[in-house]
Amino acid sequence: MYSTYLHTPELASPTLDTLYEMLRAQPEPQAHELATALELYARGSASGFAQQTNVDTTNRVMIFDLAALGADLQTFGMMVVLEEVWRRIVANKRRGVRTWLYVDEFHVLFANDYAGAYCQSLFKRVRKYGAAATGITQNIEELLESERARL
Repeated sequence: MYSTYLHTPELASPTLDTLYEMLRAQPEPQAHELATALELYARGSASGFAQQTNVDTTNRVMIFDLAALGADLQTFGMMVVLEEVWRRIVANKRRGVRTWLYVDEFHVLFANDYAGAYCQSLFKRVRKYGAAATGITQNIEELLESERARL
């Protein structure tokens, strides 16, 4: 799948929809089974991550808004954003650029087990990479209900 994109750098990166179409074009029944399993995420109601990103990752200020994600994509969306934040912090460290991270509605991350664990780890690591992280919430009681958030 990637050979076309690796040899033609001006093409946009493949998306989940690209994979879906390539699987549908294959003659093997296993490929059709995979395509059927991916359909919801490539074309259906959970297709929010199936297209090219609309985030300008070269911008010095990046804002991620997960409010519109449905419950079925919340965990995935949080993990994608947290991983992108971590990648940006590491890249900035290599370039000698300090990173300021502000997370609004911080308690929402800790209400999710996976995002809470990642966020806890992230907040413990970032200082070593020249970053300053700040969690912002209007609901401190809900945040403190999370054992992870109190550590």
